[in-house]
Amino acid sequence: MDRVLQAVRSGEWLTRERIRMVAVAVLIASAAGFLYLVVTATGGVDRQGRPIGTDFSNVYAAGTYVLEGNFQAPFDSVQQFARERSIFGEATQFYGWHYPPYFLFVAAALAWMPYGLALFVWQAITLGLYLLAIRGILLSFRGAGKSASKGMDSGLRSRSLCSDGA
Repeated sequence: MDRVLQAVRSGEWLTRERIRMVAVAVLIASAAGFLYLVVTATGGVDRQGRPIGTDFSNVYAAGTYVLEGNFQAPFDSVQQFARERSIFGEATQFYGWHYPPYFLFVAAALAWMPYGLALFVWQAITLGLYLLAIRGILLSFRGAGKSASKGMDSGLRSRSLCSDGA
């Protein structure tokens, strides 16, 4: 067991080619799952009666209220649930509105678009922000060595927050 742990800790098994292979496999599996979801959906609702983009459906529903000038409705669970059902069907579960009031600006901007386009825009923007955050994290690790060579420990402290120190 110690040999296995040592091999895992050394990282020698984690080659660039292996990382690329796993990333491509995950990408293919995700694309296949998404394609299945879209092909089997009807009217923006999947086979189980859930909206495509369940976590976004409440944002879109709240935005439609804002476009009507009813800013309080998303915070009333009965009204929000009624709007979600009116958009996505009677079988829709309640997804609720869990965001602060200023987020209604974002919801309203997205509700100006048809649901499918709004979902695509939302996914693209949040993916972009996610990738920027990951890039920042990776750059902070690269900078950790430079900081240490100049006697600064801020880069090392940030690295220690993200690892077990091994």
